[in-house]
Amino acid sequence: MHYTKGISLALLIGIFSMLMTLASGGIPPLGCMCNSCKQCQSMINSGRCSRVYLMGDISSSGTCIDWMNDGVTFFCQGHTISGTGDGIGINLSSANGNILRNCDCDCSCSSESRENCEMVLGGVPPRCVGCITPAPCTGPCTCHCINDCPSGCHCIDTCNCGCGTGCGCVGRDCDYGCGMTVNPCPCFCDTPESRCKITGFNVGIQLLKGSDNNRIVEYNVYKNTGNGIYLEDESDSNTICRNDIHNNGRSGIYLIESDHNTIRESRIEDNGLDGINAFATEGTVIEENTIMSNTAMGIDISSGIGVPTDADYGDCYDTDGDGFIDDCDFSGDNFDISITDTQDMVSTLNLVDGNTIMDNEEEGVLIGIGSTENTISNNAVSDNGGNGLYLMGTVSNTVKDNSVSGNTERGIHLDDSNGNRIQGNGISKNGKEGIFLSSSNGNLIGDANTVSKNDMDGVHLYQSNNNEISSNSISGNNADPGSIGLRYMAGIRLDESDDNTIRDNAISDENLNGICLKESEGCNITTNTVEGSKIHGICLYKSNSNNITTQNTLSKNSENGIFLDESDGNSLRNNLISENEGSGIKLYKSNENRILKENNIERNAGDGIYLDNSNNNLVEYSSSDGNEKNGIYMKSSGNNQVACMTSIKGNKENGVLTEAGYGNTISLNDIDSNVVNGIYLENSQGNRLDQNRVCNNGEHDIKQSVRASSGSDNQCEKADKWNDEGHEGCTSSCEDAPAAEVIGKMSSHVSVAGGSANAPVGFAIFLSDTGRIPPIEVLGILIGVLTLYIIIRIRDSK
Repeated sequence: MHYTKGISLALLIGIFSMLMTLASGGIPPLGCMCNSCKQCQSMINSGRCSRVYLMGDISSSGTCIDWMNDGVTFFCQGHTISGTGDGIGINLSSANGNILRNCDCDCSCSSESRENCEMVLGGVPPRCVGCITPAPCTGPCTCHCINDCPSGCHCIDTCNCGCGTGCGCVGRDCDYGCGMTVNPCPCFCDTPESRCKITGFNVGIQLLKGSDNNRIVEYNVYKNTGNGIYLEDESDSNTICRNDIHNNGRSGIYLIESDHNTIRESRIEDNGLDGINAFATEGTVIEENTIMSNTAMGIDISSGIGVPTDADYGDCYDTDGDGFIDDCDFSGDNFDISITDTQDMVSTLNLVDGNTIMDNEEEGVLIGIGSTENTISNNAVSDNGGNGLYLMGTVSNTVKDNSVSGNTERGIHLDDSNGNRIQGNGISKNGKEGIFLSSSNGNLIGDANTVSKNDMDGVHLYQSNNNEISSNSISGNNADPGSIGLRYMAGIRLDESDDNTIRDNAISDENLNGICLKESEGCNITTNTVEGSKIHGICLYKSNSNNITTQNTLSKNSENGIFLDESDGNSLRNNLISENEGSGIKLYKSNENRILKENNIERNAGDGIYLDNSNNNLVEYSSSDGNEKNGIYMKSSGNNQVACMTSIKGNKENGVLTEAGYGNTISLNDIDSNVVNGIYLENSQGNRLDQNRVCNNGEHDIKQSVRASSGSDNQCEKADKWNDEGHEGCTSSCEDAPAAEVIGKMSSHVSVAGGSANAPVGFAIFLSDTGRIPPIEVLGILIGVLTLYIIIRIRDSK
């Protein structure tokens, strides 16, 4: 009975006060309300008010509100808190669990019907805070269900219609996941123009000295001379949500040594330095914000390691030269803050997710020196004046599923950054490279990055080792390469970068080159598809000891499928090279390379294999068929070995042509049905032809312009100026032994240590890369021996 009377009395007082205020055109005079900086500060710190309402615009020549209490909610209600260039708008110091929020309203009324969004203030829980109006209201809304609302929830009512659908926590959380469940629906104050305004101070809102678990929601913080919102000194687990932060003199939001804070659903633009700067922070979550048109970076996550060159946070010094900041002077920021010995100040485990980051004058996102294990994901990063995403001196970060386009510099730039993962990003139309690594090792660029239409290289590694570039789609890059390094630009380009792996990439659509290595060694290029390049499919320039192996497909490139320029000791194995407009494989001044095992080279517009001024190379166990010029062309090249070519057939000129060649060995090849000659030694001397089957060629099977080379045991019909040792013409005619006999000889022929141009023909052992005879080779040897045995027995029986 006493409870009912108490509630009824409270209701009567509330209704009477509301009606009295409505009659005068104001808000009910209940709860803690303030009209000046001093009065608001007093109420917040009094310990008597859990909810404080600002009733009008206020101003101060210094700090307006020094906040030192816990558990207070301050409703600004769309008013302006202004200063004269000094101090702080709202300064929280060792203050925890507070809420800075624009409004306390459950209304869906439009801003024009603001007078209909009523609030019963103060009161004893349970309480009712307004109503939902399904249609425009003609008069004030009154809630009649105070006694029915459970604790912490709000009454849902209709305009002058009683309880309607009843009470309870219903509808969408007003803060969209900002951590508050007090109010169920967006109300009129959910628009930037109707939010609380904090302007004209040095710092708009500041949290210091371990101010934790506070929430800043729906504020408009602008035109402050320093930072808009500033957190420092272990101010942790705060939420900054749905704010409009713009035109501040320094950064929009700045965090120093403050961890596990959340910044989300805010618009942060046109600030004098960074949109968001998180310095030496852990576990910061930056998500679903729009960060644009800031003078420096959109987002800067950095640590205390190293010496900053353009610090947003004061002048810092490395006095003892150990690479760590020893002292920072923040006096220029009007903060009494000192940071010393930053060796342990790292930024780690931060999340940047789902943001729109655009039109910032420098980088879109910077992850700075000493930052580790951060994740940058699902962001749209475009049209920034520097790089889209820039990782500098960082380790073990993940950059995934971002859209990075139209940035003036690179899409993604890793500088001295190791062990990072670049995955699933769409990177296009950036002013330089799509992805650029400099002095960065052990990174993964893979798992479905799409890199297209960037002005320079798609992916470029410079002095970067042990990286993996795999399973990417790379197309149409080098759109505006200029003249610098023109011949070496590519879909994937390695420059002075060793021991990298390039595999399973699809590279197409008019990159200058598909893959190009310059002064790079020990790299593995495997199972890539490269087509439609403006120059070469794969090119090596002064690059030694690389492996181009295992089912690379190189087709329809405007010059050569594979081009080696002054590159030695490389291995080319098991590639499909076809329909290129130059040669299938071309070597220029390149020595001791091995073109081995199951390269299928066919239907190229130039030669199948072209050796130009290249010596001591080995070509074996491959085919070169149907090319528009020669199957194999050796020009001014010596001491090369062409052996066990399973097929050199149907080429429009010669099967094998040596021009001014010397000391080359051509042995155990099947050379058939070429339009001009099978083998043509033009102005060449000291070459050896042994055990070749050269048949059915158009003009001559074997021809030499001068009698200066020798050989034995060849099989041919039409010879010009050629005699085998002890025979006129070839040792046997094409009718004397079937092609199977030659194939058997090939199977028994192997090459010492994978191929030496000086190995005796027919007496060496072909070793795999592991140093063992591969099983398929053993099988081939056995088949060859058996074939020869059968042929001998047949001949003996005759």
